[in-house]
Amino acid sequence: MRRAVVYLVLGLLSFAAAVATYPFFFSQGYKGFEDNPPTVIVIVSDSLGKAPSVEIAAPRNGSIPVLTVSQADVSRATSPQATIYLAIERWVKDAEFAYTPLDCSSDQGEPTFADVKASDPINRAGEQGVMTSGLTTSGNFTAVTFESPVEGPSISCPLEAYGFSQESIAVSSVYIPGIEAYALNGGEEVTRSYTIGRGPADYIERASEQPSEVLATAFTWYERDFDFLARQGLFVSVSSPQAQQDSAYRLFVAGALVGLGGGLVVAAIQVATEPRRLAR
Repeated sequence: MRRAVVYLVLGLLSFAAAVATYPFFFSQGYKGFEDNPPTVIVIVSDSLGKAPSVEIAAPRNGSIPVLTVSQADVSRATSPQATIYLAIERWVKDAEFAYTPLDCSSDQGEPTFADVKASDPINRAGEQGVMTSGLTTSGNFTAVTFESPVEGPSISCPLEAYGFSQESIAVSSVYIPGIEAYALNGGEEVTRSYTIGRGPADYIERASEQPSEVLATAFTWYERDFDFLARQGLFVSVSSPQAQQDSAYRLFVAGALVGLGGGLVVAAIQVATEPRRLAR
């Protein structure tokens, strides 16, 4: 009987080693399939200078995606009291929306940060005709105000709820929300883009939209090519030949361990039932 227990324990350890060698992942789902996928809302009041842009960049190494509002052209500074309002928007029902402020920082200038009621920027945008008026809102925006003119302002906001997750040994996926950007008080139109980092041999396994550009270190989507990304966000699965090779090797080893474990369990049953057979 002791030998049967040893065989059974070794068999179970082999099964556990197989699972550890080729684990199963329960990755985040494609949030764009939700009834109310999230949207990043950026409202710029007054001028941020020339050619302001909004980008969400998701590093390939699993770091948190970052929303960046910046102005690369330093030929013109921000206007006094220029303000950026930022939040995550979720549709609730009918014309009702809920807003969650973002935790942001600045590496240029010394702006002030404050939470303001969502109705403030939303109603002003409705009055100026850049957004639908008469919306019912709840929650807050983060308001970033440059009280004095600044050249090349840059605001960064981590999006901690998003980022890469493993689908399998060979494939990792990422979902990032879409961006809607508006300008108030005569501010310049804001350009939008999405960037997902890649290794030298990485390729897209599947994507809700193919990228506008593939560079050595990133896949990039420009809103001018995909205007509807603002509503649905972006889902991408990435793999590489090295990851596929590693997956195949691990699957082979896991299969061998499962076979070994199965043999040991069968041996344990045979040893445990041998005295009964002899008795009969």
